Amino acid sequence: MNNKIKAGLLALTLAVSLPTLAEESIDVGICEEVETLARSVMYARQNDMSLKRLMQIVTEAADDASTLGLTRKLALKAYSQDNYATKEMKQRAINEFANQYYLVCLSKFA
Repeated sequence: MNNKIKAGLLALTLAVSLPTLAEESIDVGICEEVETLARSVMYARQNDMSLKRLMQIVTEAADDASTLGLTRKLALKAYSQDNYATKEMKQRAINEFANQYYLVCLSKFA
């Protein structure tokens, strides 16, 4: 579980540029990175990682204040949602959360 989260945090380094790139023509690859990060954060939520532990991982992995801020915002959004008991509902919550942020990202570049 921690490896998936750390991989998502690594992907976040590309996502930090999102606000500055919004007015430029870019590859949608950055949105795929945002989706991966959102998926990793919600995976942690649905698999009972404490918010405190996730924030520790985020703080250790963040390269700068922008990265830290964006990841914390995603974590707070994820942890404000329900934690489900069944595997199917957990996967649905993860997919919906990831798709939501992928859609937001894509809409910024449309």
